[in-house]
Amino acid sequence: MYVCVCNGVTEGQIASSVAAGATSYQQLRQQLGVGQGCGKCAREIRQQLRGEAPAPCRECNGACERR
Repeated sequence: MYVCVCNGVTEGQIASSVAAGATSYQQLRQQLGVGQGCGKCAREIRQQLRGEAPAPCRECNGACERR
């Protein structure tokens, strides 16, 4: 699932960066380019960094794969 649509970054890419040692949103911005477009991905990325499940997206109210 894409997390950062502006730069085409997926949950898997973020998880791989975290597994490789990224510990902050700033590091992910530098490594993957997330959060440099519209910024809508910032909340979900920070949740993923904390190990929290992402919130349901607004478009489908939780009916999509993000549940």
